[in-house]
Amino acid sequence: MISNLPDKSKGKFIVLEGLDGSGKSTQYLRLCEYLSHVGHNLTRVDFPNYQGSFHGELIGRYLRGEFGEISQVNPYFSAWLYAGDRLEAKEKLVNGLEAGHTLVANRYTGSNLAYHSVKLPPAQRPGFLQWIKALEYETNGLPKEDLVVYFHLPVTLAQQMVDRKASRSYTTAQRDLHERNTLFLEEVDAAYLELCQTELHWRVLEVVDPASGELCDPEIIHRQLLELLRQEKLVE
Repeated sequence: MISNLPDKSKGKFIVLEGLDGSGKSTQYLRLCEYLSHVGHNLTRVDFPNYQGSFHGELIGRYLRGEFGEISQVNPYFSAWLYAGDRLEAKEKLVNGLEAGHTLVANRYTGSNLAYHSVKLPPAQRPGFLQWIKALEYETNGLPKEDLVVYFHLPVTLAQQMVDRKASRSYTTAQRDLHERNTLFLEEVDAAYLELCQTELHWRVLEVVDPASGELCDPEIIHRQLLELLRQEKLVE
């Protein structure tokens, strides 16, 4: 099979993944600030782009429950929405990598793999995962990541952290369609952890203090993330 993957040999691509409430967005901002400070040319992307893309606006409607509950929405349709949102950003992604920039993404294809595969019976999930990879990396020609870091914490703690968030652009609810479904999120977390075992470029970063059971201080998580990136030779 001939791949449509663009040549990204000049730049490196780092993706941060995690449940909402994992501190991922905070670490995304801190990592981008650090990389800029130490001299990296940087391209940054934050998915979904709720208000800046056609598909992102539809994703907002999906997460508000306008298309039905999770079990009522075909996962091929919901995954297609998120893939389309990234496709709209393809030029920015490719141009950044071709210019030799370090590309940092807050969520990427991994979110599609984890969140939408668990909507299907286990026997159907491997085929669905391959479909998503073919859609995003081959048909849509999106660049593949050099490293994916999964910020791991218990689902109940993630939900508690979501409850502390300020209002968001795409919903007036404190928890969206995904965030309010604990059993669904537990399956998503398990899917992420399995991907960390099966995908060679995925890593887990534990973000909970084992002594307190609370989310680690953001500075501690930031240092752990930088150490991981140094081990992978993606930062100095």
